Parts: sequence; structure tokens; C-alpha cells
Amino acid sequence: MRIKLGKEKLIPIGIAVALAIGTIAGVKAYATPDADTGYRVVCLGDSILGNVRDDTSVTSVMEKELGFQVFNGCFGGTCASLSNPTHRRTYYEDSMNLVSIVDSIVRNDYSIQYYDIAANNYKLPYFYEAMKGFEDVDFSKAELIFLEHGVNDYSAGRPLDNKDDSYDTYTYGGALRYSIRELSNAFPNVKIVIVTPTYCYFVDYMGEWAGDCTTENYGYGVLEEYVNLQLSIAEEFGLDIIDDYHNLGIDKDTAKNLTIDGIHLNEEGRALLAGTLAEFTKEALN
Repeated sequence: MRIKLGKEKLIPIGIAVALAIGTIAGVKAYATPDADTGYRVVCLGDSILGNVRDDTSVTSVMEKELGFQVFNGCFGGTCASLSNPTHRRTYYEDSMNLVSIVDSIVRNDYSIQYYDIAANNYKLPYFYEAMKGFEDVDFSKAELIFLEHGVNDYSAGRPLDNKDDSYDTYTYGGALRYSIRELSNAFPNVKIVIVTPTYCYFVDYMGEWAGDCTTENYGYGVLEEYVNLQLSIAEEFGLDIIDDYHNLGIDKDTAKNLTIDGIHLNEEGRALLAGTLAEFTKEALN
């Protein structure tokens, strides 16, 4: 099944994180999953799913619709790809990114993340508790993993792809392919689904319009080029993809009413996204 459902100028990640801090609602305590079934659904992503963690969060609304717990393993300000130019073993800008999280999931060892959270001045308040939640996830029992990354790779100017190395984790495409391959090899029974970013617009420090993702290019194209790469990778691996960019209903005309700041979803926007993910989950797991 192929489902196409659909920054202050999202300038570098540090500012993206600062912006994200202002959008955090509240931290919902993590309940221990059922011992027999564990978490059936896991979300790995960025602030779009991660920053709001109260009863109006995307994953909480999904839980209400599905009747079982959904694990929120998403962290604001993070990318799919890596940026560590010196290849240091611990590097807080990278340890929370998708590639590093996937490596830790496969090893079942999150020590690097804990070290870096302790040293990271830009960490968001929920990072530690959310990271602890990974210890309660038995990925061998998970049935579906959503991968929701892209807007920060775009805004950070991460390269789209490396024609000489399709698994180059310092590119967006390589990071996605690497993460899909590693998760599939380690957990062959899990269904992996890509979720695209939504349309977004940017405001300046005065709150005035400063362009949108259809015009702003941070080095490797507009956001739709990252989305199109996701679509291509989904086809390459035979995966389902939920194309929120084109089909969720968030665009230049509606974004003001569905987002807090042009990027992060408000309660109505979160409910819209949660409904889309929940409906897909019902079909996929039945």
C-alpha cells in the first residue's frame, strides 16, 4: 500500500531548538507497556511529533483512537543525517539524530545519548525522560515504526544525496536508507513507514512573513525536494509513505490556522496529523 496523504527562518539547528523550546506543552509520564505485547507502534522523528507531550500530543491522540500505547521517540531540533566532521564518538549535535538513535536501538545501548544529554546545553526538558522510555521498548515486538524526519535536514542545509555512496549518513537520503536497512535487518518483522514533513512558513523576529518552504533554499533545494527524495526512497525499498506535505491539507492558505509558528502544529493541526497516522495504523495492523 502506498499512501500519499498527505523560523524565524528555520535557520541553523541551534535556533530551531530555541524555537522548539517555546512550543513544548507539557511532559506526559511514560507508562510501562503491556508485558506481553509491548509497544506495537513507535514514532521516531523531530519536534513535529516530539515537542508536545501532553494529552493533545500527536501520539496521545493516536492512542485514544487506536486503544493501545504509541511510543514517542521523537526529539526536537534533530535531523535524520549526521554532521560530526571529526567523527567523535560522542557529539551531542548528532547523538539524538535518527542515524545515531537507530544504531543505539540495534545495539540496545543508549549510553551515548545519556552522556550527550548531560553535556548538551541545547537539550529540551523532555529529552532525558523520553530517552529513558526507550528502555521499555522491545523493538522485536514492535509492529510498525514511523520515520518522521526532514524539515531540520532541509533547514540545516544537509545534502540531499551522494551519487557515489547512497548510504552516506552525512546526506539526508543516505541517512534514511541506512536507518531503514539497519532497522529492517535487526527487526525483520517490523513495518517501516516514512512520514513526510508538512508545508511550513517562516517569520522574522518581528513575527512578519519571511518566506516559506517553497521559496527558501538553505543549500540543497526547497523542502519539496527532500519530500520527493523520501518518495523515491520509499519506492526503492517498497515501503509505504504518508505524504503529509502534499495531502494533509496544510498549505499557504491553511498553515496559519493549523500551526503555532508556521512550523509546529497547534492542537487542531496535531489532531489532523494524528488522525492520519491512526487511520493508516488501523489498516496496516489489521
